[in-house]
Amino acid sequence: MAPADRRGSRPWRALAVLTVIILIMLVAVTGKDTFRPDAWHRQFRVGLGLDLSSGTQVVLQAQTPNGQPPLAAEMSQARSILQSRVDGAGISGDQVQQQGTSLINVSLPGVGSQQAIALVSSTAQMRFRQVLLYQPGHAKTPAGSTRPR
Repeated sequence: MAPADRRGSRPWRALAVLTVIILIMLVAVTGKDTFRPDAWHRQFRVGLGLDLSSGTQVVLQAQTPNGQPPLAAEMSQARSILQSRVDGAGISGDQVQQQGTSLINVSLPGVGSQQAIALVSSTAQMRFRQVLLYQPGHAKTPAGSTRPR
């Protein structure tokens, strides 16, 4: 007679491993608020879309001086400029996307139409100021080193 196999089915091991994995994932997502379920709502809050939160969507069409379609590099540069303007305004949930070869769609949740148009249509400004005090820098050489001649 063969000895009984002690390696029988142990489903509790699989359940224990699954429980540990779930707990690790919970701690990774909730961080320091793991044991404060009342604070979880801050981490799992879903923002409303542009259609529900009110906002403005502006579609800009690129035009070149010669009437030809703009190059892909020019459109990419225009999109990045618009993205930096919107990011600089501190608007969260914004989207700046290129559509086709000559359109850029800017979605700004929670922003009125006049403010959105002013934001995307403004041009950069360079300002100059008078230097009132100029003192040339003197680099100090470490002791014992020689100065180049």
